[in-house]
Amino acid sequence: MIFKIYNEQFWKKFPIKYTKKNNKITIDNVKLLDDAILPYQECQKLFSNISNQLLTLEQNKWELPFFSLHDIYIHQNKIYFFPDNNLLSKNLSTDFKSTKNIHNVFLSPEIINSSKITNRSAWYSLGTLTSFFLTGIKEFSIENLKPFHGTKLYWAILRCIHTNPKDRSLLII
Repeated sequence: MIFKIYNEQFWKKFPIKYTKKNNKITIDNVKLLDDAILPYQECQKLFSNISNQLLTLEQNKWELPFFSLHDIYIHQNKIYFFPDNNLLSKNLSTDFKSTKNIHNVFLSPEIINSSKITNRSAWYSLGTLTSFFLTGIKEFSIENLKPFHGTKLYWAILRCIHTNPKDRSLLII
């Protein structure tokens, strides 16, 4: 489970009941975040929270190739990111299995084209996912982001979605 990856101090920030005895986690009143357009401030918060979690994974030498709508949860109007544990890896160059529905997944070009996958693949996924929540349109297009041109979130998304993974950067907003 991903919850074993992080130290307990990290998880004390979240409204999660965790017991060492049985390693079970329960969250009350949780909704999946599916097919929703979020206000700009919520998208900014989502981007920031997931960015921090991706960086924490990287600091702990874990990598994630992508994520989907089903990895995002709402609890008491707060948005949380819980990636699929089957996708976490210490080395993304190995094969990975996914039971995810392709329509709910935000894949980077290197995954689609079976190229070398790095931690920056998840950054691409974050950029396209955030764009989806801003616009309601699954297929990423810079044109769709025009209403948000010049905002912090606009520039953060653009830094994540470069076709070449080496050109991607994660802008903390």
